[in-house]
Amino acid sequence: MNDPLAFVVAVAIVLATPGPTNTLLATAGATMRLRHCFALIPAEVNGYLVSVGLLLLVIRPIAESSHLVSLFLRVTSASYLAFLASRLWCAYPKSESGIVGFRQVFLTTLLNPKALVFAFIVFPEQRLWDHSLLRFFGLFVATITICCAGWLTIGAAIGRQSRRFITPQFLQRGAALVIGCFALTIFVSVLLEGIK
Repeated sequence: MNDPLAFVVAVAIVLATPGPTNTLLATAGATMRLRHCFALIPAEVNGYLVSVGLLLLVIRPIAESSHLVSLFLRVTSASYLAFLASRLWCAYPKSESGIVGFRQVFLTTLLNPKALVFAFIVFPEQRLWDHSLLRFFGLFVATITICCAGWLTIGAAIGRQSRRFITPQFLQRGAALVIGCFALTIFVSVLLEGIK
């Protein structure tokens, strides 16, 4: 996707869809003070920069000739998401800082299956020395920042509306179930590919 506008639209659509990182961000917004939540934006930005950078420049050339690499990446992502879901289910939110922290958001984003979509489909094929790569990564960071702030704000709005009826622990366990479903979906897709 070499057109910058089409690239931004594609990135925004992928980031706007519910996923593991967005679930964590919305949970943080709902269970923490919003001013503390904005410290999570750099965690998502850095997580995607590291994962997409590695996938695009190192793994993509290898994966295009090896199907096993793609399967391994998906199993690794699903395993971490399953672990995160179990942690969220068992943890109890703290009153001020909440359970969702920088490290969780960074690792979840680093292993988010959306990074595969960005690196293998959305980003144009690039070489490390191609100057246009910097422009695309700049647009990528700006779009991530806006979408991340949006998910945090949505979570805060949900938290304000539901605080009288729903406990933070209920919201966290709901997030754990959603993330667990993402992990299960990835595991099943890998299993079905293996059967074929």
